Amino acid sequence: MKLLIWLLYPIIEASIQAYLIEKKNWKPNYIQLFLIRGFCAIIFGGVILQLEYGFTQFAIWLTWCTTSFYIVFNPLLNRLRDKPFDYRGKESGWLDSLLKHDLAYWAFYLTCVIFAVLSLVKGIEIL
Repeated sequence: MKLLIWLLYPIIEASIQAYLIEKKNWKPNYIQLFLIRGFCAIIFGGVILQLEYGFTQFAIWLTWCTTSFYIVFNPLLNRLRDKPFDYRGKESGWLDSLLKHDLAYWAFYLTCVIFAVLSLVKGIEIL
């Protein structure tokens, strides 16, 4: 169940970003955020999960961190900002610009849910 600890990160980041965007009129720097998220995921994998070198562990960790982040972060940020669940701003990140059509957005979101569940189930078995 150590994988669930990762969910604290997108919750904390969404809370901070909602405050900064709404109260401080802050514009996110997506490259900087991407690097911070990657660093936090590496720390999570190394310190919390204590991953060893192995493709299966790496694949589970990477799949869980990326899909669960997307599943939690965007809807929570939108909720905290009183926006619709699937709101995508005009200046959102590159992924949101690829998912402009509702069908693409929901297909990607559902795919993330499926892969997050699979990585969680498999992660409980071996991590």
